[in-house]
Amino acid sequence: MSVVLACAWQPRGELHRLRRYFTRLQSIYDGGIVISLRNGDPDQVAVCAALEELALPYEFYYGWSGRHTCVRLGLTTTATHVHYVDMDRLVRWVELRPDELKQLVERVQMVDSLVIGRTPAAYQTHARTLIETEALPNMVFSQYLGRQMDFAAGSRGLSRRAAELVLSHTSEANSLALDVGWAVLVHRAGMTWDYVEVNGLDWETADRFREIAADSAAQRALAAEEDADIRNWSHRVWVSKEILRGGLEAMLQPIDPAYATAHLPDESLTNER
Repeated sequence: MSVVLACAWQPRGELHRLRRYFTRLQSIYDGGIVISLRNGDPDQVAVCAALEELALPYEFYYGWSGRHTCVRLGLTTTATHVHYVDMDRLVRWVELRPDELKQLVERVQMVDSLVIGRTPAAYQTHARTLIETEALPNMVFSQYLGRQMDFAAGSRGLSRRAAELVLSHTSEANSLALDVGWAVLVHRAGMTWDYVEVNGLDWETADRFREIAADSAAQRALAAEEDADIRNWSHRVWVSKEILRGGLEAMLQPIDPAYATAHLPDESLTNER
């Protein structure tokens, strides 16, 4: 078995750190690395040149996120599994906790879908705008799936079959379906899944345009700044709503029988657990 790394990337100064840790990433991902890149970013020319120099396949995306695009690109490789990670999170992870990342990649290969969440310590490094607003979709779909989970950490493991399932049953227009929608679809299709929490997905936003990953003091300072701006709360409420919408749509979406590995009755949030 092998794992390809698939990253959606809206560059915010991560390029030099990606270069620095590229060899480390190559040693972890035996299935290669593919990237979806937001079209029209100011650093596009330099980033594209660097990706071509590193022989990294990439495609442009034009919407809010390139999650579907890079997972689809991952399926063009021979890898048996895809590990999706938001690029800014990935760079911090490989810089600070490469051993944990390597162990995680081994675990990705054990199931059709690995939901990757944050440890309590990693979660607490985030702004309250994220913690408070993500609580609702996490609670609702933890109840639905019967296990307490953090769905919104921007990372997921998928077998080829699971990747094909989620790409064919969700719209690229709502990339936030990855957070809970993809987990719901895998569950409803009767595929195998598991959950793991990691420290490497602590808050990455403070890393932007830095030479090295931000320390905890920088994370706390930015969190206070983010939480003081009502516009950030408004945006995160919208994100939470879209995560919920993606999950609810996945509950109602008919599953193509070609992907179903077991007959499962229709479920609702009112089912007793």
